[in-house]
Order: sequence, then structure tokens, then C-alpha cells
Amino acid sequence: MQIPNLSNRSLAFLLLIIIACVAYAGIQYVFFMNIGSIRFIVKDSTTYDITLKRANIELGNLTCQESCSFADIPVGEYQYIATASGRITINSSVKVWRGQTMEEMLESKLDVLAGDLTPADETLGKYEVRTNPIRLIDIKSNQTLARSSTAIGYSMSSMAYGYFLMFDANKTISIYELNSKKIRTMNWYLDEMPTHIKRLANRKSFVIYTKDQMYLSDIETGKIEEVRLYDDIEASPTGSMIALIRAKSMDKKQFLNLQNETGDVLLDIGVAGSPKTLQTNISDVASLFWEGTFGIQKSNGDRQLLNIK
Repeated sequence: MQIPNLSNRSLAFLLLIIIACVAYAGIQYVFFMNIGSIRFIVKDSTTYDITLKRANIELGNLTCQESCSFADIPVGEYQYIATASGRITINSSVKVWRGQTMEEMLESKLDVLAGDLTPADETLGKYEVRTNPIRLIDIKSNQTLARSSTAIGYSMSSMAYGYFLMFDANKTISIYELNSKKIRTMNWYLDEMPTHIKRLANRKSFVIYTKDQMYLSDIETGKIEEVRLYDDIEASPTGSMIALIRAKSMDKKQFLNLQNETGDVLLDIGVAGSPKTLQTNISDVASLFWEGTFGIQKSNGDRQLLNIK
């Protein structure tokens, strides 16, 4: 079989046809295929872990700092979960349209209530919090008591102690005192923002909690120091202090020679010298509190008074 010879003009024409077909296929893919994209934009200067789902089937994961994208995905309805350390989890959905990039803004409030005491119903009945911007409202008079246009989170959990707290992105804490009706600020120099705060019953110090650490702040001086030996502390009005070491905190137990003690451990740390063991083999203690006597709050919310003065 003889192969015909093609002229240069014929070869050029054939090449143009091939290029045109490829270009047409590309245009069809970009503009007419049923695909689109999702772009996530972080607005609160934190890092999110994002899980994308469709019909409850996990499709992929991304770590997102400033922005990130799921590109060229089929059109349709998607669900996503965005988690960040110390912040409320975002559960939302987005519909992807053909040829479009859907933008989703990630901004979540601090998870400020986790693990702290619930304020009394009487306190909750007197005040409410409104957002955009965050402000504390006296319900009876509808008067704004405290307001911050830069706050990214707040805590009502400390109102049981007489304080409303607002957390700012510039690492300051605005503290509104219910009794004096004054606001003062506390600088927060650490890398992590607080998850919640409580005031010790001795009225001299705040305990400030982050996701993994605990700090003690002097009310008068504002000085903050890390509490490395304990998982929680509480003080009575007369100055007695107790501390909690949870069962899983083996490094703290070993440092205090308590590695042989089982379960959660309660210590008297208000005495001179080494801490004194008060109770052992307790389970699932979330925090300590003072209510006329010392008490423990379990992770399920149950509260138990202790026979310790």
C-alpha cells in the first residue's frame, strides 16, 4: 500500500484542525462541564481544619490559614465542618454552581463557656448579650452597659462572680464589673486566647484558661503567671486553696510524687511546704468551685460539695 505524500500546505491545515479541536475541547471543559469551586476565606486570623462532605460522604480535608479552595468539583450541595483550636465549630453548607467559585467566610466565636460554672438564673434574667458589635444589655432598662466594636468573643460564665468579659483580637480582655459599672482591660501577651475565666473566691485573682494551659492573674497588678503543677485551683474567702490534678496528667503527678495515686487527686496547696493530699481516686472532675465550701463539678455538669473548709 502506497502512502500518499502530503504537501506542506496540507500538513499545516491538518495541524490547524488538531489545534482547533483541542481548544474547543478545553472551552467545553471550562465553560460547559458541570463543575465549580469552593473558596474559603479566613476572617478571624486563626487556622481552620475543614472537612468537605456530600450526602454525608467525606470527600476531602484542608488546613486553611488565610484562604484555601476545593477546585473543579461537581456542581451540587455540599456540607462542611470547620474546626479551630478554642473556637466554636462551624457546621454549614454551600451550593456549587456550574463555572462559578463560591466564597465562604470562616469566622467563629471563641468557645468561651466550655468547662466553666454556669451563672445563676437570677443573673441571666437581668442581662443579655447582643452581637454586631458585642454589647451587654440591662434587660429592664434596655441600657447598654458594656460595648466593644473589636471583640471577637465574650463570656457570661464569669458573671456569677460579678464580671462580664469580652475578648479582643488585639489580645486584650475587657472586664466589665457589674457592681462598680466600670470597664478595665487586661493585656493578653500569650499566643493563645482564653477559652474562659473565673475569679477565685478570695477575690484577689482570676484563673485564666486556654485550650491546654492555665494562668493566674493578680487583679490589682494584672500580672499573669502560668500554673504548671495543677489542672485547676480554687480559693476560699479566707485564703485556703485547693488544687486538682486529673488522672491523665501523669507528668504533674510524677513531679509531685503522686504517680501511685489513682484517679483524679485533690490537694491542699494553701499550707506552707509541700501540697497535702486531700482526696484521691475521684473520677471525671472538670473544675473546682466555692459555694460556702469547696466543691467539684463533673464533666457531665453534676456538682458535689466537699467536706473541706
